[in-house]
Amino acid sequence: LEANLLSDSIHNKNLTSSLMLISLNEKVVQSRYDQQQLENQNLLQSQQISYSQKLLNVVITAFMVLLVLLLIILYYMIRKRKDNTTLQQLNTKLSESEEKYKAVVEQSPEIMLIHQHGKLLFANQHFYTVLGYSPDELTTLSLFNLILPEEKEKIVQMARDRMDGKLPQGSYEIKAFNKDKKLLYFDMSFSRITYNNQPAILGIGNDITDRKENLETIKKLTAAIEQSPNMILITNMKGLIEYANPAFSLITGYTSEEVLGRNPRILSSGKVNIHIYRELWETILSGKIWRGELLNKKKNGELYWESLVISPILNEKNAISHFVTIMEDISKRKTFENALHEREEALHQANVTKDKFFSIIAHDLKNPFNAILGFSSLLTAEYENLSDTERRSYIENISMAANSTYSLLENLLEWSRTQTGKIKFAPTTFDLNGIINETMNLHQTQASKKGIKLISEVPFNTFVNADKNMVKTVLRNLFSNAVKFSASGEVRITAKRQEDFVEVCIIDTGVGIPAEGLDKLFKLDEQYLAEGTDYEKGTGLGLILSKEFIDKHGGRIWVKSNRNTGSRFYFTLPAQEQKN
Repeated sequence: LEANLLSDSIHNKNLTSSLMLISLNEKVVQSRYDQQQLENQNLLQSQQISYSQKLLNVVITAFMVLLVLLLIILYYMIRKRKDNTTLQQLNTKLSESEEKYKAVVEQSPEIMLIHQHGKLLFANQHFYTVLGYSPDELTTLSLFNLILPEEKEKIVQMARDRMDGKLPQGSYEIKAFNKDKKLLYFDMSFSRITYNNQPAILGIGNDITDRKENLETIKKLTAAIEQSPNMILITNMKGLIEYANPAFSLITGYTSEEVLGRNPRILSSGKVNIHIYRELWETILSGKIWRGELLNKKKNGELYWESLVISPILNEKNAISHFVTIMEDISKRKTFENALHEREEALHQANVTKDKFFSIIAHDLKNPFNAILGFSSLLTAEYENLSDTERRSYIENISMAANSTYSLLENLLEWSRTQTGKIKFAPTTFDLNGIINETMNLHQTQASKKGIKLISEVPFNTFVNADKNMVKTVLRNLFSNAVKFSASGEVRITAKRQEDFVEVCIIDTGVGIPAEGLDKLFKLDEQYLAEGTDYEKGTGLGLILSKEFIDKHGGRIWVKSNRNTGSRFYFTLPAQEQKN
């Protein structure tokens, strides 16, 4: 029993264990089932979630696609609108650009044209304005018909070569007629272009008619200046020569290269007063024209006279930029004028001489004869009734009048010979002392009567180269005057060497000459007449004759004197050449 009990116990324990095991298995199974159910539920939920997610993904994807499509559509709509705006802007800009270029072409001062197959396809307004044709008129004309006939063939061939691409681009001078048949000049440049898918020629150029006419005018003016017989100089503001025409070189001897950049003072002779040059510059710098005559010097040293007209040249600002000088060689005219002046002067002097001659004859020569005739008549009629003293006085008066008349006649004869050119100038070398002593002896009697001493202080061997007879006349007249106008005292003569001349001086202690009388000495048309201390009469002819003789020697004669202080008469004669 115990065994059974033990066995039952064990069996019960096993049963319990089995039950427990079964229960455990059931729990395990239930747990697995629950787990399976849970997994199934989870799987179902997962499947449900996956479907929803997929559906959501599909919806999202569809939405995104739709959104992208909308964005693409919106982009293309914006792009199209923008393209339309851009196109409109481009069209506007193109239209504006076209208007601008059209305005540029139409308003261009240059001629523009397109020529194709002998026809004018396009031309700007300036082209029509210059030629004077309307666009309709030129459609019926070929441009080649407007070209100068002698140049037509050359231009046609050039156009063909240009169309064929044989000639490079270049410019040509073309002569053509406008509607009024006036010849025009054009500077044209031609190039080959494509116009309406066809080769054509584009011509661009200028109307150079005015320029050509100006050039022709300049050529004429240049030729006139170059071929002018007058000298023409152009100088800048500093007075430097920038241009000299051929006549200048021909007359002055200076080539153009020698004078360019130099001052015209290279022509100065040094014989023109500086005040003339100052007046010249003051005149032209003030914008005025100066006219005058100048004595100038050529390259070879020869002097010549020229007449000048100097004008200022104004620039576009109306300011002086240059000076133009037109010079004419008037040397021959001056020689003729001088000769004419000399002849007029000679004629005037001849008339003065004639009047003086007749005056002397009528008055100065008549008076001594009146004295001679008067005193001789008294002597003849009253000889017996006159005392010896009276007779001597009358005879002395007759002698003095005769000597005065003789001296006057000598001067008249010599003077008349000088006026008619009959006295020959024959200088020789001689010692002055010889003719001085001779002259002093001639006047010794008259001087002694007045108590006048004649003194010579001339050194021995004072040689001069002069005409002896002329010097005698000069000394005779000067000594005669010194004695005539002195009451007493002395008359001295001195001489000294002064470079190439001998200066002679005759000094008296006489009445002298007032200041107003000094200017009248040595002149024919003015006279200073005074009585000698013994009432001697004078004509002034001796001093005039003396001056003419001294002038022939190239010397001078002058006087220094005051009233009541005596006089000093000077003259110079060429000295003998000194030899080593």
